[in-house]
Amino acid sequence: TFRLVFDINLHRRIFLIFTVLLAAALPLSPFTVSVSQFILAGNWLIEPNLRKRINLLFSRKSILLLLSIFFIHVIWLINTDNIIPFAFHDLKIKAPLLVLPLIYGTSAPFNKRELNFIFHTYLLSCLVAILISIVIYFNLTNIEVTDIREISPIISHIRLSLLIVLAAYLIIYFFILYQEGLIWPKYIYVVI
Repeated sequence: TFRLVFDINLHRRIFLIFTVLLAAALPLSPFTVSVSQFILAGNWLIEPNLRKRINLLFSRKSILLLLSIFFIHVIWLINTDNIIPFAFHDLKIKAPLLVLPLIYGTSAPFNKRELNFIFHTYLLSCLVAILISIVIYFNLTNIEVTDIREISPIISHIRLSLLIVLAAYLIIYFFILYQEGLIWPKYIYVVI
């Protein structure tokens, strides 16, 4: 069992599975997003070659730039009067700005097939979230809507709209990608 900790293929599978789960959970489950991030972070910490990944972190300026966004928030906590209740809550919310660039910037990149699977999972998840909102909007459930913002019961309507915008850009990307070759994926993207 101790040998499994050093199995690179196992860590890669965990990395891929929980990245797919993270992509699927973004519009559907904040709890699953948090769990995925914790498991990805734990997997990153116990994965072999930590020293190599830390060296990679300091050699890639883009990762340091993304990490600096989190540390700018930490520095600006000096200006707040409510450090205990609000500052720690704010840091908890912004923790993905620290964790995700660190994990994805220093891990082996996804191949094209893996990346397409992650993106398609994300698109399908956004479609499910949109369908849930449509069902609620047309009063097909027992959820009473007094304000249009309440049609997104799972996550904030603003976050959902931003995720849908990203999904729209991904659809345009895949529509352009499938200009050559198979024609049926184009029709699916047009319908979505």
